[in-house]
Amino acid sequence: MYLYPDILTLEHLKKLKHLEKFLPYFDIPLQHISSDLLKKMGRFYDTDSIYKFLDFILSNFENPFIRTNFIIGFPGETSQHHQELMNFIKK
Repeated sequence: MYLYPDILTLEHLKKLKHLEKFLPYFDIPLQHISSDLLKKMGRFYDTDSIYKFLDFILSNFENPFIRTNFIIGFPGETSQHHQELMNFIKK
């Protein structure tokens, strides 16, 4: 099951943190990091919310595993958008 970023909230993550038997595996289809491109894709989240989710996960779960996927070549994606995504992935 995916934890879609437009539905996932920090409150959901806080609840998961308190589960006694929880494997910290998060399958979150981020799809891109550029707020501009996410808006063109019709997504209801942005760069800031992605960083908030990831920062919370990394600081609140022991040995978290994050799986995601990205869309490359979306109509309107510029080389700047692509480079922003590559920088994010490297980080």
